[in-house]
Amino acid sequence: MASKDKKKKQPLGGGGGGGDGGGGGGLSGGKSGGGGESAALPGFLRVTASGAVSVAIHAKPGSKQAAVMSLTGDAVGVAIDAPAREGEANAAILEFMADVLGVRKRQVSLQIGSRSREKVVLVEGVSAQEALSSLQRAMGTRE
Repeated sequence: MASKDKKKKQPLGGGGGGGDGGGGGGLSGGKSGGGGESAALPGFLRVTASGAVSVAIHAKPGSKQAAVMSLTGDAVGVAIDAPAREGEANAAILEFMADVLGVRKRQVSLQIGSRSREKVVLVEGVSAQEALSSLQRAMGTRE
């Protein structure tokens, strides 16, 4: 039984064999043998079993303008120009992330964190490397 527990934890290390569909099974490219996915990704980006990209975000609502503020190992710091009430900041984050990543709003959804500053956004139609490049560009335009 101990070996089953170890197998469930292995995908976070980049092994890519777990059947739970989330987490980090595809961090190092795993099943999707697509081009640039083989490079190690930062901790805030994950590839799901379906090929979508999840982005961990630390939201900073109530800012003067929306911007990517930081790209740390754990989360993308995103300043949002909407207050943290009645879902306004969540809607603004989804719209901002769609704009930054170059996808339609319907391709971006809030997976975790509707009432928290720590959020996970799921993005369809973009690779992890494309998402990383777009986030880095957005960070660079701020400076």
